Amino acid sequence: MSLGPPGLTLLSDHPSCNRRASDCSRQLHSSIHGGFPMDPPPLIVFVCYGNICRSPLAEALARQKLERAGLAGSIRVASAGMIAWPGSPASQEMIDLAVKWGLDLSNHRARKLNAYLLDEATLVVTMTGVQCMMLQAAYPEFASRIVSLGELAGSGEDVEDPYGRDLEAYRQCAAALKRLLDMAWPAIVQRLPGQTTVKNSL
Repeated sequence: MSLGPPGLTLLSDHPSCNRRASDCSRQLHSSIHGGFPMDPPPLIVFVCYGNICRSPLAEALARQKLERAGLAGSIRVASAGMIAWPGSPASQEMIDLAVKWGLDLSNHRARKLNAYLLDEATLVVTMTGVQCMMLQAAYPEFASRIVSLGELAGSGEDVEDPYGRDLEAYRQCAAALKRLLDMAWPAIVQRLPGQTTVKNSL
């Protein structure tokens, strides 16, 4: 199914995708789990198009929330792009803006969203309602875990893509994303299974 600009499709970019699915799934499982056991904590995946502007910032903001609450090991956080070019760094504009919130995006590298990551995720949070609908249509088996940030925030707002625009567009994007994530955070945690301790700590 084609997503985004013409000529770009949502496909697996995993290096072993030409192997058996089980091998690919184990490799992805290991790369995301880090040192976690075979039954790891829930995983939240933030999604935009290129995984270089919005979703990396959302991932970093969510991780910061968990670290400040002393709960970094209770929930895993990742990000991916529907049409990402794997290995691309975060946009310099977003790197610079993130620094003001004590966040470091300099080591971020883009990852393309694929079925293996969707299967691994507990909750997939898109930046817009359109992205949510596109992913639900492309992956109906995972539709129940895919939701937009605006829906979780209760406002229905989209976080607009600043890519290719001026610095003010990036500032507005970052501010909107942070505001919506703050609003959505209780709903995000509520959707995670077995998180009584987390819910009482945030």
